[in-house]
Amino acid sequence: MSRLREIFFCAILLLCFSANNAKAQAVLEITSSNITTGVPVSATATNTIGMPSGLIGGILGGLLSIVIKGTLTNDFTTPSSILPAISTNVGSVGTSLLSSSTPYTLDQLLHTTQTMYSATISLESAQATIQYQIPQAKMASYAWVAGNYINTSLSYTAGTLLSSKTSTPTLTLIVDPFINFQSTPRPVTHTVDNLNYYRGTPLSGTTTFINQYTVPLNIAVSATKATLDYTPLYSGAAAVSTTVSYITANLSSPSVGSGKNLSTSYQNVSPGGISIPVGNKQSSTITYSISSTNLKAGFLQAGDYITNINYQASDASATPSASPAQVLSVPFTVHVDTLSALELSTQNISLSFNNASDYTNGVDTTIQGHLTLSSTVACSVTVSATSSALTNGSNSIPLDCVSIGVNGSSQSVNLSTTPQTIISGITPVIDQPLNITYSIPKSKVSEMLGKPPGTYTTQLVYTLTAP
Repeated sequence: MSRLREIFFCAILLLCFSANNAKAQAVLEITSSNITTGVPVSATATNTIGMPSGLIGGILGGLLSIVIKGTLTNDFTTPSSILPAISTNVGSVGTSLLSSSTPYTLDQLLHTTQTMYSATISLESAQATIQYQIPQAKMASYAWVAGNYINTSLSYTAGTLLSSKTSTPTLTLIVDPFINFQSTPRPVTHTVDNLNYYRGTPLSGTTTFINQYTVPLNIAVSATKATLDYTPLYSGAAAVSTTVSYITANLSSPSVGSGKNLSTSYQNVSPGGISIPVGNKQSSTITYSISSTNLKAGFLQAGDYITNINYQASDASATPSASPAQVLSVPFTVHVDTLSALELSTQNISLSFNNASDYTNGVDTTIQGHLTLSSTVACSVTVSATSSALTNGSNSIPLDCVSIGVNGSSQSVNLSTTPQTIISGITPVIDQPLNITYSIPKSKVSEMLGKPPGTYTTQLVYTLTAP
């Protein structure tokens, strides 16, 4: 009996002096795949729990309880808001996988000791594995900023009634630096289907794309070539060379940038960069616009004006870590419809014979800006009459007594029921005024002689013709 007490006493001494410290490493790495797909991030650190073995363990096995506790004394070197995202639990002790370990988030362990595991075990030497995880639900709840974040203040204590052991693993969180396009910007097509776009109505359109990133984001745009390719809508159209600088691009969402004229060099449309959002996913909208002045200068002729727009997403940090920049290229088109308009300023034109001089020399009148012409294709203008003569009751004057022409032009025509061209070869133009001269020349005055006094009238029809 005395010998047995000595053995038991020695065993107690052995247990009391078996505790020592051990270091373990755990690395949580967030990659682009984790953020893109929401795949959880996990890591494991193995911590040795020293226990006596042999005869005494066999005698006392199953009779002692082990308790594993955890605590955290300091935060990461990053905002404390990420602590609730990381959970930790005891994964196994020895060869036994655990189902009863209580998980805690790191914010629950901050300055507070929590019991993570408690069970009755044998006294055989064992190892405990400590697991760390960022669950899928948490991946989209934080703005993960690229960098390496290290915490050495975690502490896990495994103890029995007779002994305890403390382990202080190093937990490293690595957020990979990356930028990618999650969606492709859609092609942009501006359609000019109304002449008012040339008169002041803004012509603009947008495209939207999604980036995922862990660094501040710059968005820049460029054109593949300095001039747009042109495809005409009608045969005989003149060659066109339109510079891409007539097109302005600016960021309109999530923030508003300053407009940049396109060029073959990248233009940053996000000065100062776009901050990292929660979930690391951001939708950006680029607005493209062409002023009325630039539209008239470079996009006046009907057809398609085409280039490719390059989108560059890059790291806006002072010392970029996400490289290379990500680039996508999509088509940009300005489609100009076949448009034309002919406006008449005055409905009634009068040629009056009031005195002898009129009957001697003939009469004429010029209407300033009588016609206003707009067309996106080459065109001509004709005039005709709806009746075979100018009439006053049963009296009439032949149509061909009247000459009509564009003021300043040597070309004039005699009025007829058949359309007569008064001006041709007009290149595309917007709101071009035409001064029209009406006359009964001296050579036709004889047709007026012997006619009863009165007003002789006919209806005129002006027609703009295009290919």
